[in-house]
Amino acid sequence: MKNNPKPHLPNNTTISPESAIARTKTWRSFITKHSGLGPERIPRGCRISMDDIIRLSRDPRFTGKNIGGVRAYFTCAENDTPDNVTEITLIFVPIDKDGNDMMVIDLPQEGVVVSAVEDFTKPCPSACDVNSPLY
Repeated sequence: MKNNPKPHLPNNTTISPESAIARTKTWRSFITKHSGLGPERIPRGCRISMDDIIRLSRDPRFTGKNIGGVRAYFTCAENDTPDNVTEITLIFVPIDKDGNDMMVIDLPQEGVVVSAVEDFTKPCPSACDVNSPLY
């Protein structure tokens, strides 16, 4: 089988490995320069399990809703403070068709309003491939 790293998806969101490496290298240089953090502390990525992606796409809270996608926000551990951040992760919130965050979802059939914000990522380096050229 021949390796073809060129984009192949209909929506053309796939990028080449070379572009991914260059862009992550630029990010690491930028965040190191502007954050004052050493290379060992800069945020590099988050792991998202396929089970969580599938679960999110099938979540009954979003069935029949006006969901246009999800937005990811950088966040830190729950007990972190501005002076002591121990990890940087992503949280996900659904967005409506107009691009507005939907932090809560009304479930009228159950008579409740529930949170729609998901926190299932695992931060680097503990959950990342430290040998990857993207790291």
